[in-house]
Amino acid sequence: MKDILNKYGAQLKEYWNNLNKSQKIKIVLILAITLASVSTLMAIVTRPHYVVLYSGLSQKDAGAVVEKLKSDFKIPYKIENGGSTILVPQQYRDEIRMQLATQGLPQSGFTIDDAFKNSSLGMTDMERQKRYIYFLQNEIADAIRTINGVQDAQVLIVVPDDSTFVLSSDRQEATAAIKVTLQPGATLNRQQVNGIVQFVSKSIQQLKPQNITLIDQNGTILNSSDNGEGYDIGAVNSQYELQREIETNIKNNVQSLLEQVFGPGNVAVRVNARLNFDTQKENSVEYSPVVDTNGIIRSIQDIKETQSNGNGTGGPVGASSNGTAGNTQVTGNPSSSNYTKTDRTINYEINEIRREIQKAKGSIQNLSVAVVINKNNLSPAVKQQVAQLVANATGARVNDVMVDSIPFNRSLANQMAQLAQQQAMARTRTNIIFGILGAALLFGGIFAYSFLKKRRTSSIQPQVAAPLEADTGISEDNVLVDKLSQTSVYRKELEKLIKEKPDVIAQLIKTLLQQD
Repeated sequence: MKDILNKYGAQLKEYWNNLNKSQKIKIVLILAITLASVSTLMAIVTRPHYVVLYSGLSQKDAGAVVEKLKSDFKIPYKIENGGSTILVPQQYRDEIRMQLATQGLPQSGFTIDDAFKNSSLGMTDMERQKRYIYFLQNEIADAIRTINGVQDAQVLIVVPDDSTFVLSSDRQEATAAIKVTLQPGATLNRQQVNGIVQFVSKSIQQLKPQNITLIDQNGTILNSSDNGEGYDIGAVNSQYELQREIETNIKNNVQSLLEQVFGPGNVAVRVNARLNFDTQKENSVEYSPVVDTNGIIRSIQDIKETQSNGNGTGGPVGASSNGTAGNTQVTGNPSSSNYTKTDRTINYEINEIRREIQKAKGSIQNLSVAVVINKNNLSPAVKQQVAQLVANATGARVNDVMVDSIPFNRSLANQMAQLAQQQAMARTRTNIIFGILGAALLFGGIFAYSFLKKRRTSSIQPQVAAPLEADTGISEDNVLVDKLSQTSVYRKELEKLIKEKPDVIAQLIKTLLQQD
């Protein structure tokens, strides 16, 4: 092994001594550039990815955490947002959090153990509730801080005291106020705002979403609520997006239908949809009489009257108030003084049907469609047929569908098509030029590789020249002159190639060195 290393070392030293000064400088520069590139690439690849360890820390807690990172853990870290946010490499974050928690850092946190430690038997229910609410506020704020774009969060919860008077009509509801500090340039979209509101609502018992207010550091209200039972986040934006979505869907359906008849690009469709977002409730009560005597009996009244040893006669027969007639029986001899009267009244339930209908929001109240066809003259019969077809496809009234035939102005489209064609031709020419240059560089590299390989072979085996001279009879001077002339030509070509394409030569030399 040592002999092989010595052999290659001697060959490399001989090759280096045969180079002139400019070639040595170029090789040194190529090696330096290669090493610098490799070092930069390794630094980029191995650079740690920093994530947030803690955010929203006080100066005291931030200083204590940084001191632990320096002295105990000895890992790299970054400080942002004026010292309130600390970042560490991602692979260390969870482990550091657990170890810092065992040491009581950061101290500004408030856990469920902190809420109820040092509690005495004399602690009232109100004190326990206040501690629990404080714990909830910290937990919810910590959860909101983990959302992308949120730098800090503060949560305030107001829960009314439980009233012993269950039937009290002035019972208050729980409310919550949330303040978020957004990162510079960050915004919360509608889904994120809705998620925060729903998260807080589900975290607190009997907290309705409409009783939550979310603001940013500028005092801007990020959520909106209505006064009804429903709750919409960003109601205006949601309604506008729903309207645009319905119009776009109807437009695409109508345009795809008509383009099957008039050809692609020959139909333009516009749709205007008016939606009804009002909350409507309808309550109806229907009453129907009992059809037969098999209805539900509400009450039965029986009256029985008996008289004896008298001279009176029976009174008039009575009738029921509703349902069937009264059942009256009279017994005895009218001429005698004894009689008996029985009266029965039956009240039936009236059939009652109650209906409560709540109409869904966002129903289409009015729909109008405009269609323009790329034709010079379109007969009224065809226009009417197209209008009827569009009305049936969209559900709109025929009177709300407008069909007209106007030739399209395609000058701008033609100009854009020509511009696109010119750009495509320019890209093709550029690709051809680069292809030619690449081929030239490839042949140049092959030529340089052949030259260097031939020179390396001649430098390693110089003893071949003597037998060649003896066999051919060519003088040593002539052979030397030929070699010098060839070497001069090759050297000029190589120097020219190095000046024009130094990066290609550098890559070629790297490849040769790696192969050897």
